[in-house]
Amino acid sequence: MTTTFQNSAQVLSMGLFFTIITIGLAASLPAHLYSGLVSNGVPAAQAHQVAGEPPIGALFAAFLATTPSSSWCPTPCSSISAPPNSRRSPDGPSSRG
Repeated sequence: MTTTFQNSAQVLSMGLFFTIITIGLAASLPAHLYSGLVSNGVPAAQAHQVAGEPPIGALFAAFLATTPSSSWCPTPCSSISAPPNSRRSPDGPSSRG
């Protein structure tokens, strides 16, 4: 009986966790994604289309360590290069210029 309760509680807990995360992403991700894409040179119409994608896709893409932006906007996103001073290594700012 205790094991059954623990198993069902774990499923409910995970469901609640993903619900809260999804609601949070749905509230803030589209605006941040749109502004980030536009500020990096993606046309506004295309950035609006990408920002309209469901946020749950971004969440699971992060878990799977994939980059969905290559399928969302293959041409502009792949041609955008970050300014050299924004590149960072895991240990801090890079020495590359």
